[in-house]
Parts: sequence; structure tokens; C-alpha cells
Amino acid sequence: MNVFTFAEARAHFEIAEGFEDDNEIHTDGALSDLPRMKFRRHGPLALMVKGCRFHVPSTTTGNLSFFVGQHNAVVKIGPNTRLNTDIRLWRSAKVVIGAHTTINQARLVSDNSDIHIGNDCMFSDDILIQSADQHGLIDLDTMAFSNAHRRKIVIGDHVWVGRRSVVMPDVEVGHGSVIGTGSIVTKSAGPCCYLVGVPARAVRERASWTRLPGKANPREEAFFAQMKAPGGPLAPDLAPDLAKDGEAL
Repeated sequence: MNVFTFAEARAHFEIAEGFEDDNEIHTDGALSDLPRMKFRRHGPLALMVKGCRFHVPSTTTGNLSFFVGQHNAVVKIGPNTRLNTDIRLWRSAKVVIGAHTTINQARLVSDNSDIHIGNDCMFSDDILIQSADQHGLIDLDTMAFSNAHRRKIVIGDHVWVGRRSVVMPDVEVGHGSVIGTGSIVTKSAGPCCYLVGVPARAVRERASWTRLPGKANPREEAFFAQMKAPGGPLAPDLAPDLAKDGEAL
């Protein structure tokens, strides 16, 4: 693994003012192997952002825009991904995107929160993954904040996220599921279900999807077999449950 500081990366990528040179890009190749990337700042430039790490494999393609407001953000991208993504990061944010995932166009907002997107997911366009409120919600009787805790979103492996859909904070979407066009997901759901509506609800279970109509590729066939195998979440003798075999946040 090669590590390049922003001091070295400025010649290759559009990096705005307000970043310390110690921010890092980690990759298995050279900077010239990486997709187009922009690093933009949010907030006063007098606060120089530092300690951020961006892990981007040489097999990643697409366009990546990072909008960073505070220190110590971490982004980890798996191999063989195609991403056209706007990633917004505040307060020690962490975003993980798994291998073979494709995103046509999405905004990922991580503020004092974790976003984990699994392997072999497929995102359409105009999608919002909103993992935090970003502003305070306060009870005026107790003066306590109801949303000051760290939040997270977990999207399992092989999840299809439809056009103009939204996933809200503290939601887990199980492996193999489908989020329908225009849906807003506010509650967690198990594996292999179709989620539709506002707020989204499961309209079908024990069902999944393929990238090609009418045909499953070998990776999809292996995934379906794993889901139905003994001990898997869709095994006949087990109640559906959200699997936890992905990378820990």
C-alpha cells in the first residue's frame, strides 16, 4: 500500500485551500491510476483540516467529490468500484464502500457518524444517504439534545438503491434488499426484502435482484446460495435476521 500526502497529491487532484499537507491518500497504485477526485472545504479556512485518510484502490473509476469540514475523516473504498459520489464529512466521520459496488450519483452525508455500504451494491441516481441531522434538536424543558450521539447507517451486501430514494440515520438495510424509487427509509429492515414508500415498508420478503434482467451472474448466484445455505439468514430453519459479517464500523 502506498501513502501519499496532500503535499504530493496537489499536482494530481483539485485540492482546495484549508487542508493541511498531512492529510493522506492510501492506494495500491500510483496517484495517476486513481479516478478524478476533488477535495473541497466547508467552514472557515483558518481551521485547517488535518488527519484525514482516503483509501482509494487503483481499480476505482468514476468521479469522487469530498466536501470536508473537520479533522480525522476516514473514507475506505473497496476494489473494482465505479463511483460518481459526493461525500460530505464532519466530526470524525467514517465512510466505507465495499468491493464491486457501483453508484451512478449519490450524496453521502456523514457528521459524527458512520456509513457502511456493503459489497456489490448498485445505486441509481439522485440518492441521499443522510446519516445525521447535522444540527441540534433540543428539548426546551430539560435543555437536553436528543441527537448529540454518534449515528450510523449500514447497507448490506448486494443492495439495490433506487432513484431519488433517501436513507435516514440509524437504519440498517439487510443483504440482498431493494429500495424502491422515491422511497424514504426510516426504519431498519431484514435481508432480501423490497422496501417501498414514504416511509418505506417491506412489501415482499425472501426476494432479491440481479444486474441483468432475467439472468444472474456467477457472483450473484454465489450470494443467493450463501443466503439460503444452512446457517444463512434465509435458511428454512432460521427466522430472517440482518447478517453481521461485513467490516466493522
